[in-house]
Amino acid sequence: MIRLFLLILVFNNGIITNCFSQKQERNSLRSISLRTNLFSFVELDAGIMVGVKYQINERFAATIDPMFIFYNPYDSHDQQPLGIKIRSDIRYYFDKYKAGHDRFFIAPELHLKYVSTKKIDDFGFNCISGQCSYYMNAQYREVKSEAGGSVKLGTEIPLDKKETWSLEIYAGFGVKVIHYSEKDIPFRSSFVSTPTHQFPLLEDTPVPILPGFAKLSFRIW
Repeated sequence: MIRLFLLILVFNNGIITNCFSQKQERNSLRSISLRTNLFSFVELDAGIMVGVKYQINERFAATIDPMFIFYNPYDSHDQQPLGIKIRSDIRYYFDKYKAGHDRFFIAPELHLKYVSTKKIDDFGFNCISGQCSYYMNAQYREVKSEAGGSVKLGTEIPLDKKETWSLEIYAGFGVKVIHYSEKDIPFRSSFVSTPTHQFPLLEDTPVPILPGFAKLSFRIW
């Protein structure tokens, strides 16, 4: 009886150990992490970014990084923007998962941005052939939209033994298109002079970009 009891105990212990190790392996290969851009507060359109990464298996993962834009640290005219930027990628890891080791990946990335900025300019009202009934300084909204894509190479570096915290560093190459438009213009008015934009030479033209960022991740599952 004692031998049978010890045999059952050893057998159960083996099953529990095996299940636990399988659970650890599954958790290592599939996870969900929260992410933030360490430099989002110093970008041209600055704000707060909180994103999510889903590790699908040991080779593939997907991310989506929305950023709430609410100020421009380099603007001296108190023209504060308000908008959102979204980056998303599907990444492929070159190496299989090994606990405590850096991982290298390649990923196509899509990014979209929509920013609205309140501005003040001179408007002419009831204008005919360049002659206006009267002029007024009024407020309107400048809307900047961006769409682009890139391919990036990066590495994920675990920062603790449990791999709860990790640092992602990447760089890449891509293109984007910037488009400007003016909204909420006073009724029956026109600009006295053509409004100037932030990047007038880059409007509606594909331009190369070199994205590079550092992001901090916190694993929640």
